[in-house]
Amino acid sequence: MSGFVIIGLITGRSTSAINSMALSALVLLAFYPFYIFDPGFQLTYSAVFSMAVFYPILNNKIKLIPSKSLKFLAQLAALSLSAR
Repeated sequence: MSGFVIIGLITGRSTSAINSMALSALVLLAFYPFYIFDPGFQLTYSAVFSMAVFYPILNNKIKLIPSKSLKFLAQLAALSLSAR
């Protein structure tokens, strides 16, 4: 996934985490179609998908916290919650 993001940045195109994740999943499934049944594959891509979708929403709420240390702890908690 990160390789597709880097390629997009090098070529000057805008990148999306969800699109890069979907492309990397399709490439993996093109070479190894039975990965779709692998629990590790399913858990990894579902966790990354939920982080890409829900963390920005939670992070927007955290920007209102004035303290840097509390903001850092809140961001860690938001990332953990978004991965579940």
